[in-house]
Amino acid sequence: MSIRIVPLAALVLVAACGGRDGVASGLDVREGDRITIGMPRTPPDIRGSITRVIPGDSVASQGSTPGPNGTTACPPNCATVGTPMRSVLVEERPGFSAGGDKSVMRVPREALLYRRVGGTLERIAFDDLRAGQRVEAWFNGPVAASYPTQTTAGVIVVLE
Repeated sequence: MSIRIVPLAALVLVAACGGRDGVASGLDVREGDRITIGMPRTPPDIRGSITRVIPGDSVASQGSTPGPNGTTACPPNCATVGTPMRSVLVEERPGFSAGGDKSVMRVPREALLYRRVGGTLERIAFDDLRAGQRVEAWFNGPVAASYPTQTTAGVIVVLE
């Protein structure tokens, strides 16, 4: 499957007109077997290399109240011990203890994960993320002011 990057304005117009194939979010518009996606129009929040992949479980929202006030399911459980939520550590300058951006990003199931191949983006799974890959990432939600920062990934693009 290949993805064509289009300006967000074109997707907003599609959404304002009711969308295509029942999709009105302005983010994902199906055109036959292709997906046109509106990538963030801002520069990535971080560019760097994945230096650690934590393949834990991903917290999934339950019920009708999303966000911090909603209920969650934490497979296999929500105990304080056990498998952590899946995440990646991205470092602008790997190997340096200080200097350069570093961020631990939780990667929920809703995060958009892609691999850039030439001029197209291909959808990938969390299991395709590896230490050493160069990435660009956009955050989704608040960023803890720690070092490294801690946040949630919205979009991760592996650069090839």
